[in-house]
Amino acid sequence: MMNGIIIKITDKIIVIGFENGTAKEFPIENLNFEPYINAQVLIFDDIITLAQNSKRRKSHTGVRFNNTLLITKINISLLFLVFLIAIIFFTFSVVQHGKIYFEDLFNLFFLVAIVFSILNLFYLLITLFRKKLKDRNATMVYLIISLLSFVATLIIALIIVSDKDVFPMRKVTTESSSQIKTSDYEKSTSASEEENDVDKLSEIDVDNDKSHYTDVDYDAWNHDEIENGTKIKINGKVLQELEEDGSHLLRVSINDDYDKIVLVVISDSHYDRVIAEGDQITLYGLSTGRQSYTTVFNSSKTLPSMLALMYEN
Repeated sequence: MMNGIIIKITDKIIVIGFENGTAKEFPIENLNFEPYINAQVLIFDDIITLAQNSKRRKSHTGVRFNNTLLITKINISLLFLVFLIAIIFFTFSVVQHGKIYFEDLFNLFFLVAIVFSILNLFYLLITLFRKKLKDRNATMVYLIISLLSFVATLIIALIIVSDKDVFPMRKVTTESSSQIKTSDYEKSTSASEEENDVDKLSEIDVDNDKSHYTDVDYDAWNHDEIENGTKIKINGKVLQELEEDGSHLLRVSINDDYDKIVLVVISDSHYDRVIAEGDQITLYGLSTGRQSYTTVFNSSKTLPSMLALMYEN
């Protein structure tokens, strides 16, 4: 029988120091107790037991972290990294755009949940081939938390989609290739040119007689059956307002019907009063066919579109 003190612990071995200044490695499977640094032990051949007079001493924070399970260290490190990235991203988003886009926030949480789920699932598979039950149990807990976060993110997304409040637009592309032709706008231009060439928008001669603008059938408009350049008016709720390249882009639900959403472009020259999300608004302008934008799921959403020349909110 020999007396010793545990001076080092790893996943597979422990190192025990003796009074004569020597040390020896032992397989961690030889222990019949949970090892800790400075534990006094008795060694009987291949069996190592805890000495009766051994008391667990308080360890410093650094030592406690060194004895923490590897999977716990990885999860803590990743959480700290994600938190740091989130702070940097949110700061950049607020400085650049003046607000944080829900799409970016959703993508961040969705990505984190996927990464943590894959990581913990992989580590769980590794622990199946190891004898340490403690690692396996801890990994199961982290995996369950990651999967619950993943499912919760999906549920939130489905709730939002079911409420018809589609995700914010980022890039708008034109589906219709037809051109605007009106007596008030002699130089014809495509709907995409209207959005990208803001200078041309300010050249349009506005017909200030609002009685010349009429309601149109949304279904016909959605099927691109309304001639581009038709003088139209819509009334509804602003779902989103986005400033981009000298113009303002809106998503408006006609008569608060989320099944009837229109994309609206307003040039700075016609933007004379601040429009905020949630405003009830009446818009007068020219139809511009249909346009598409990308959702948070990277799918394309195509909606009727118009160029607004006047509005009341």
